[in-house]
Amino acid sequence: MARKFKDLVAWQLGMQLHQWVIEFSERPRVRRDRRYCDQLRDASSGISRNVAEGFGRWTHRDFHNLLRVARSSHMETESLLDDAVIRGYLSEVERCQIGPLIGRCGKAIAALMRSLRRPDRPRTTRRRTSSRRRPRTC
Repeated sequence: MARKFKDLVAWQLGMQLHQWVIEFSERPRVRRDRRYCDQLRDASSGISRNVAEGFGRWTHRDFHNLLRVARSSHMETESLLDDAVIRGYLSEVERCQIGPLIGRCGKAIAALMRSLRRPDRPRTTRRRTSSRRRPRTC
């Protein structure tokens, strides 16, 4: 059980990916495309940022919802890196080299989501066995 958000593998891998993105976005050709650069940096920082925020929430439901946002940021980052190949900012070889980190990060987020109880299911499906009924409220 993690005591701090920094103990979570999903957060650690998200930070590694974000650090790689920061280094990549410092390349002169990429840096000149401010809009793309800002979007990529924001998407990659959203992974670890949302994992950390979710960890600080009180309920599994809130944590799960923020992990969904982290997963979306992860997918956006992956898509933007594919776009970098199309734009000529990143070679196919470099994209393949960063691929395993992207994959591990996505799997860690998914595993963390699975470890939480599904928030859309009721906590219990058992019926009350007591003969004493509670009064109904709206």
